[in-house]
Amino acid sequence: MRVALLSLLPLQAAAASPVDKVVELLKEMEGKIEKDGKAEQKIFDKYACWCEKTTARKAEDIKDGRQMIAGLQNHILSSKGKLESLAAAISELEAEIKSNNESQTKATNIREKENAEFQANAAELQEAIGALDKAIRVLSGAGTGNPGELAQVQQTLRSVIESVPGSVAGEKVSAVRQLISRTPTQFIQYAPQSATVQGILKDMYDTFVVNL
Repeated sequence: MRVALLSLLPLQAAAASPVDKVVELLKEMEGKIEKDGKAEQKIFDKYACWCEKTTARKAEDIKDGRQMIAGLQNHILSSKGKLESLAAAISELEAEIKSNNESQTKATNIREKENAEFQANAAELQEAIGALDKAIRVLSGAGTGNPGELAQVQQTLRSVIESVPGSVAGEKVSAVRQLISRTPTQFIQYAPQSATVQGILKDMYDTFVVNL
């Protein structure tokens, strides 16, 4: 009986072997699938976390970028306004500089003209002062003077009297004009005896010296 049972065992084992192998294979596949699923889930969770953090960071970067753009736009508008203001100020300053240069040039021309006129008048005054001084000295000493000198004084007074300033009284000027309008002979005879004429000439001399 025992021999018969032992002889049946290989048959039972042979009959059960393919099923057992399939079951064992399925179990192995199940374990591997679970293991792979856990590994993939872990990888997915890690990737999902990375995506979530990256998305949040990118959203914050986008927000910061938009704020920066808005700030730069405001800065551009402000700078544009300042630029326009500075351009207007520069234009105004350029106009002022041009006006100042024109005024300076005009003032310089006026000063140069006035200086030229002053130099010319100064030369004339110096010449007149010298002539008057000589005329006064000649007339004051005419009693012993030279008739030729008196004739020369008459000629000198004719040119000097035309430049007499208005501060000298009109009547006195008229007196000198009457004197120098005489003939040379009459002038030579009358001039040395006229203290009035000498006084007028001294007034003219003093006036010319002050104006020089």
